[in-house]
Amino acid sequence: GLVQSRNVAPSEQVAMFLSILAHHKKNVTLKFDFTRSGRTVSKYFNRVLDAVIRLHTVLVATPKPIEDDCSDARWKWFKGCLGALDGTYINVRVPSKDRGRYRNRKGQVSVNVLGVCDRNMNFVYMLCGWEGSAADNRVLRDAITRENSLRVPNGQYYLVDGGYTNGSGFLLPYRGVRYHLDEWGTGSRTPQNFRELYNLRHAKARNAIERAFGILKMRWAILRSNSFYPIRTQNRIIMACALIHNFIRTTMPEDPIENEIPDFPIPSNPPSDDDYIDQVESSPEWTQKRDLLAQQMFTDWQGEGGATSKCRVWTSAEENALINALKDIVTEGWKMENGFRTGYAFQLEKKMKIYISRCEIRADPHITSKMHVWKKTYASLANIKSNKSGLGWNDVSKSFSSTLRDHAIAHFESRFSDTPITPIGCEFTEPLAPPVPDIALTVTQIVSNLEIKQAIDSCPSYSAPGPDGFPAAFYKKFWHLIGLEQSAFLPGRGTSNNAIVLHEVIHKFNQRHRGAEFVIKIDLDKAYDRVKWKFLRDSLSQLGLDAPSVTLIMECVTSAHFAILWNGRPSLEVYPSRGLRQGDPISPYLFVIIMERLTRTINREVSTHNWDPIVLSRGGPELSHLLFADDVLIMAQANDATAKTVNKVLHAFADEAGLSINLSKSEIIFSVSTPTAKRNRVCHHLSMPMTDSFDKYLGFPIIAGRRKVSHFDFIIERISRRLPPWRAKFLNKAGRTTLARSVLSTIPVYFMQIAWFPEKTCQQIDSIIKRFIWRDRDGRGLHLVKWQTVAKPRRLGGLGLRQTRQMNIAMLGKKVSEFIDDTPSLWVVALSHRFGRGYEGIRSSKTQSSSVWTALRRCFSVIANGFTYRLGNGETNFWEGIFLQGKPINCLVDYVHISDSDKSCRQLIVNGRFELQSLQTAFPDHVLKALTDARNIYLHPSVSDKWCWSVGSLGKYSVASCYEWLLNQGVIMKAKWKKIWRADIPEKINFFCWLIGHRSLPTMELRHRRHLDSTGTCSICGDGMENWVHMFFECSWTAPVWAGLIYHGFPHRLAHTIPLDSQAFEFIVHAPTGLRFALWFLWVERNNRVFGDKEAGEQVNEWG
Repeated sequence: GLVQSRNVAPSEQVAMFLSILAHHKKNVTLKFDFTRSGRTVSKYFNRVLDAVIRLHTVLVATPKPIEDDCSDARWKWFKGCLGALDGTYINVRVPSKDRGRYRNRKGQVSVNVLGVCDRNMNFVYMLCGWEGSAADNRVLRDAITRENSLRVPNGQYYLVDGGYTNGSGFLLPYRGVRYHLDEWGTGSRTPQNFRELYNLRHAKARNAIERAFGILKMRWAILRSNSFYPIRTQNRIIMACALIHNFIRTTMPEDPIENEIPDFPIPSNPPSDDDYIDQVESSPEWTQKRDLLAQQMFTDWQGEGGATSKCRVWTSAEENALINALKDIVTEGWKMENGFRTGYAFQLEKKMKIYISRCEIRADPHITSKMHVWKKTYASLANIKSNKSGLGWNDVSKSFSSTLRDHAIAHFESRFSDTPITPIGCEFTEPLAPPVPDIALTVTQIVSNLEIKQAIDSCPSYSAPGPDGFPAAFYKKFWHLIGLEQSAFLPGRGTSNNAIVLHEVIHKFNQRHRGAEFVIKIDLDKAYDRVKWKFLRDSLSQLGLDAPSVTLIMECVTSAHFAILWNGRPSLEVYPSRGLRQGDPISPYLFVIIMERLTRTINREVSTHNWDPIVLSRGGPELSHLLFADDVLIMAQANDATAKTVNKVLHAFADEAGLSINLSKSEIIFSVSTPTAKRNRVCHHLSMPMTDSFDKYLGFPIIAGRRKVSHFDFIIERISRRLPPWRAKFLNKAGRTTLARSVLSTIPVYFMQIAWFPEKTCQQIDSIIKRFIWRDRDGRGLHLVKWQTVAKPRRLGGLGLRQTRQMNIAMLGKKVSEFIDDTPSLWVVALSHRFGRGYEGIRSSKTQSSSVWTALRRCFSVIANGFTYRLGNGETNFWEGIFLQGKPINCLVDYVHISDSDKSCRQLIVNGRFELQSLQTAFPDHVLKALTDARNIYLHPSVSDKWCWSVGSLGKYSVASCYEWLLNQGVIMKAKWKKIWRADIPEKINFFCWLIGHRSLPTMELRHRRHLDSTGTCSICGDGMENWVHMFFECSWTAPVWAGLIYHGFPHRLAHTIPLDSQAFEFIVHAPTGLRFALWFLWVERNNRVFGDKEAGEQVNEWG
């Protein structure tokens, strides 16, 4: 034990030891806390560590099997169970030469710790020291056979997960059936068969070991990161942490981490050594025992009515206990003005256990969801009693004067009914720009049947049925019988354009400069539903359309009528007097025309100097507003006159058009140089709140200043939310790949258009997708093919997924290409005036810039070599227009002679070659050689000289071409992999063939290469290394199968052609469909023999 030294008492020795474990401090840091030398701290740390390890015989818990009279709902079904067993990874620090052995499947350097606990989460056994690369089953086998072994009495057992063997002493869940608790989400909690019920109860009980590991790591910070100690000391530290964990749970009245009171006595008569299990093998006896237990569970559960129960039902006693517990925490200070303090739900849980001794209700999610239901119910009742609901509550007769159905009908009639307005004094008489004559002629033409059919074909097939009940799919299928009126969709417009401009404005606002400016984000309430038809008709007339065209368009708008489906019965039809039909392809066109009226009025106020716009740079465009459908941004100088003008224009437009501005949800941002007094006056004039930043605009997060990893956490959360429902389903790798390719990979793409993702974010996204594809629902599985290969297009040998960083660059490259092409877009004009135009502007800009411009420049630095300068008419200056090695000629020569400075490319190109004899400038040898060797340089007088994307067709940039260019270092490769996917067979077999082509089938030889098996020999015949060739063609059990195939007419040549291991790709690419099916059934049969101890499959028996 510990002894009193001359200067350090035992209590201080223990305090230093616990401080290192709990806070993971180095000796050089801890010595200041205790005013001791680092050598003293190290000396007593090791002394206390030795003392704790010597107490293992006292601190290790002794398990007690579950008795027949157990009342714990989690454990009562598992009679004779001692607890739960599992492994966990704890990160360690090892020498560089050993890191390969210690690297686990997550890529971290760690040890694989086997932990066993009883039902009270006290550790019964712990084995530390195995490398992170070791499999859980291998660690358990060592724990059973070593000298100080894990002892399991005969007839008793521990609960383990699917990574172990279902044998004597260890009870497994069913594989291929949802198991983990996060897979039993709301709406899908009811088990469908005896296997699912058994797995659910098994998971609830075995969760004890998961929680024990979680508490252990939460309590001791030294277990959450790489330690500073040698590996042997680190293993002893893990054991000491577990022992102190047991000490805390058995001596303290309440565990501060877990908030449960343990009450588990140690048995006084442990069994003798002769009664223990000393091997880990698969046992049919225990498989039968599991089946009988599962069927008994299911029978009892059905008898109790469990099959019809969809959710947790609260009893009256539990309701009363919750009410009493709420009263207690209110009096104890947990109640705040706007809710409860953090952690109140767990306090409720503790109080409820006082009122009901065996209360099994957990804080998350049952108590919090119950509180949420109560809160919504209380708010609804309060609205009813105060008559805010509009239902006409009579508190005397306790009844409503109208029904809910009447209330719903009245609500929609009010929304779609026009209301009179009081004129403000701002007129919207500015004429709209007349349409181009060709477009005007098109509008007035008679609609053809072909146009009507094209419009119907472009509609979603099953989005919404018409008044006759038929969806669009009916008319597509039976167009030869029935036709509809014509509509046209609005072509897509880039939402990122406005977001880039807003980012530049916000960036300028956060810089110290003279001038006061503001931006308003307008929230229009139900914009489409409130448009006045009279205003729309006037707008169409101002556009210059003739009367028949206006009448035709208005007929499409005013002919709408609808009914409310209430309890399965439609109400009387409602005929609106305002609004545009959402979903109608013509509605976006009409709304754009209406918003054009606002644009014309704002431009008039700007031209008359009543509205002072903002300017990003000298000579740049004036910014007064940005519109995208009903998303409105207003920009102006922060002064009283402009604020009053803005307020007048907005409210006058809203009243004339019938729109409603939600002032409470609209927000104003001011530049940092705007005085506080001026901010307050502008907010007063506009009656809108002030904010520091906009959260999002058009879906893009608006970030001021430097981007951080935390700014992109919402993307990780959005991807992660998709996974639990998918993991609850039994999907093979081909199905998971399809979901990852079509859903997970596309989620971040929208945000990649204007943001450079941090490297950590890219790695997290790739890691989530990789784990989803390769790992099963229990989190186990081998990554069979490296990610760089998986993330290639299918024709190049991948699965069509995308590497996040390369995709981010490719998406940003589209904006870079638009900037280099000098596209006539507002964001290009604004940034060109600020940083410079075109290729030279983005290449040479070094001024302080926003996060968007920084992202574009970083992208350009990667893909610059993909652009090439193509001569058209040759008018470009020779010294600035011809590029070698990514630089213009004037950067490659010492100087340009004054007489040559104005030479154009056209003047120096003769017969498709450069003629440089007339120049006085001296060229370096390598430059002169490159220019004189150039051939076939021809000019096109009608085309301008410009930068083009060298990879895409006709010099046009595309995201796909850039992505492939990035993957292959600028060289577009072609391969025959697409032949694998062309076969008309199940996708899982195509995926299987793809694995063969990459020599990545999970055979014993691959496991040997991954250091998961010591020999790699065939598990069936034991003769030779089991690679894919041996398994399919050389193993003894496959010979009768191929003989049977020949007998049934299979081609003799293919049946007896044994390829080399290195010829996997050529073999599988040219394999016919029948051979692929044969290989698949052989693979299934091999797995049944190796893992399932099953008889030969029906198909293989028939062949052999």
